[in-house]
Amino acid sequence: MFASFSSYGEPKSDADRCFSGNDPKFCLSALVTAGTNNELKQQLFARACKLGSLYGCHGLVAALAEKKDIDGALEVASNNCERGYFFSCESAGYFLEKKGRLDDARRNYLRSCSIDNDTLRGCESLGRLSVGSDAKELLAGSCAKQQVWACFAYGFAEKQAGRPESAKKVFMAGCESSRALKDRFCEEAFKFISLPADVQDLFSWEESCTHWRGEPAFDAERAKQIERGVEESCKDRSAKRATLRKKYQGERDILFVLDNL
Repeated sequence: MFASFSSYGEPKSDADRCFSGNDPKFCLSALVTAGTNNELKQQLFARACKLGSLYGCHGLVAALAEKKDIDGALEVASNNCERGYFFSCESAGYFLEKKGRLDDARRNYLRSCSIDNDTLRGCESLGRLSVGSDAKELLAGSCAKQQVWACFAYGFAEKQAGRPESAKKVFMAGCESSRALKDRFCEEAFKFISLPADVQDLFSWEESCTHWRGEPAFDAERAKQIERGVEESCKDRSAKRATLRKKYQGERDILFVLDNL
């Protein structure tokens, strides 16, 4: 147990404030200086969780799982899920799946997937566990009602069921119709499409461009690397794209890739 408190008259550290006070923010701040002290990290997460921090509880889940305390991790994750922290719903689903409790796992994945429409967390796992006719039809029905999360999960259900063409169709439709989550659907759809070498070359350049544009510039040297990467990768290739569109006119899958890179 953490027991090293500051002496009288000395400024208290965040860890001191965490264990002696009632504000979980100090527990989370203290994590920055905990370094590789995993035991202290677990204590800080546990204290933050006890003080009502949902993020602290989620961190405790990871700490317990790292120590192979799956039962403890599942209990904390399930409680946190019930309190509305959808990241923990996915974690609870994972632990339940490991235990072979597939129906319970699917229910937790469903909560995570249907709540988090920004990242679709848990949707792939939900789809994997929804191959049975009833569960899959539920996803299909929700997808038909324009529930984006259900379409994403349904694509994985079809893939798991050994229906690649149907899965590809679902992901392609999401790629073309979903604005906020277009990239996620397109990424999955592209996995079902074999590309000729010249289209693959364009695809690789576009992937590289996206990579460099999404990199964080954490210092001046890294900023220069990113600038060089963007300059090299993100050139105007519209003429090349037009040439390829003309070359492969009539080949729907290839045109789909060219239109959605």
